[in-house]
Amino acid sequence: MWITILHAPKQGRTMLHYIAVLVPQIEGGWRIHFPDFPGCRAEGAHLEQAIGVARQAVYQRVDMAAADGSVPSPRSLEAIVADSDWARTRGVDWRRSVISLVPFADTVSGQHSSGVYPPRNAAQ
Repeated sequence: MWITILHAPKQGRTMLHYIAVLVPQIEGGWRIHFPDFPGCRAEGAHLEQAIGVARQAVYQRVDMAAADGSVPSPRSLEAIVADSDWARTRGVDWRRSVISLVPFADTVSGQHSSGVYPPRNAAQ
């Protein structure tokens, strides 16, 4: 299992970090899962393509959850790995998977913000 951390938080902002599980597929391509957002996943023939689709999917899911006040608290990597049913039903082999932390802005007061970080229109 490889672990990466994408993007540094902006000063003065509290960040929520959600885990993305990047899984290479036997037949080729990549599948990306977001364990804290059930049903949120993306696929692509190449890693860069999968990441682009995944970014759009998770931002949309966070925006929808923020709008109705149901943004989940991020789980730890240990809690996700311990959920063997989750990994088994999605074909996740932890020895081949890559883990990434995806930061989202949170307000200092602890209330979830509908604004995500990095902004979707930020230079890549």
